Amino acid sequence: MKNKIRVCFISHSSQKLGAERSLLETITLLRKNIIPFVILPKKGPLCVELEKKNICYVIIPYSWWVTSKISLWKTVIKFFLNISMTFYIVFQIKKWRCDLVYSNTIATCVGALAAKLSSRPHIWHIREYGFEDHGLIFEWGKQRSTKLIYQLSSHCIFNSKAVRKKYLKYFPQNVSKKHSVFYQPVMLHFGKTISLSKVRKNCMILGAIRESKGQAEAIEAIRILKEQYNCHINLYILGDGIQKYVDLLKSKVIQYDLEANIFFIGHVDFPASWLSQADITLVCSHNEAFGRVAVESFLLKKPTIGTSSGGTLELISSQNGLLYSPGNTSELAEKIHTLLVDNQLCKTIANNGHNWVKQNISQEIYVQKLLNIMCTKSSSKSHCKMKYKY
Repeated sequence: MKNKIRVCFISHSSQKLGAERSLLETITLLRKNIIPFVILPKKGPLCVELEKKNICYVIIPYSWWVTSKISLWKTVIKFFLNISMTFYIVFQIKKWRCDLVYSNTIATCVGALAAKLSSRPHIWHIREYGFEDHGLIFEWGKQRSTKLIYQLSSHCIFNSKAVRKKYLKYFPQNVSKKHSVFYQPVMLHFGKTISLSKVRKNCMILGAIRESKGQAEAIEAIRILKEQYNCHINLYILGDGIQKYVDLLKSKVIQYDLEANIFFIGHVDFPASWLSQADITLVCSHNEAFGRVAVESFLLKKPTIGTSSGGTLELISSQNGLLYSPGNTSELAEKIHTLLVDNQLCKTIANNGHNWVKQNISQEIYVQKLLNIMCTKSSSKSHCKMKYKY
């Protein structure tokens, strides 16, 4: 135990969405080599998972420094709230005797500030574009905030080259030793067995329901398949979102007379149970930072169609999937139809996708790289002599 790095992880939320799942999986992979502690802004499903794994956590009610709409008075209130909460985090870091602080997303800056005040190194794992994928903007301004991200970090980890490209524009030149790109390995989580109708082929799209994720394009493609190709397939939409937008999509389904083809499932705790039953996986996000769903689909040997944009382009190629231009629903429908009529192509790209993940997104390499950074940046250099366990 004495040789393990003591790490304080800062989560932007207590939900169990993509970023939170990635945090939990990172801790799980590193568990043999670190002593993890987690700070959360409120109670939520993530707390239950941490308790199951016997991981120590505390609740400190801090706020995000990103928002969908700037409000001056809210920004001021949140600023003073976060400053006061930062001192609580500093106290907790010292109480736990942490060697470093690790912020899991860009959504909150309190971890970086607390690390600075407690003289601990800080690692910032940047998993999102911000505005392009979630419609979020920095309350303190983009240039000022990205400059602070650089200044308050001992090391920045980007989850794709596409995300790195965005942020490096605001970083000083020649900072290659202060940042890395890691493709995070994905763990498959299965719950109860899902049984779907085999009368029709089943497509699935998984993620928060919002315009940038492309669920509307998937619905439109199903309409085109029905009307132009006389092809009837099912589309399962997994995830939740703002009710007004969900209702808008449901109204389109009714308008197109596709109630028997398109199903809104809502949030699912075990996405792999659903994806394992898919015939085709759709990744329709216009600006996907990484593409966790694509990796899950590859691991399950499912033929995958994605947009030719963002981090998706780093995962899906003509060898292991099919790509379509964002917004081009006719092209998406054509790609789906191609897979429906060509079983051999389905098998080929599914196998290639599985092989690609095994060769390029290794749990062992991820652990080694992350631990090397942690040990190098740790406030206690004795950890650099430790022998990593995997």
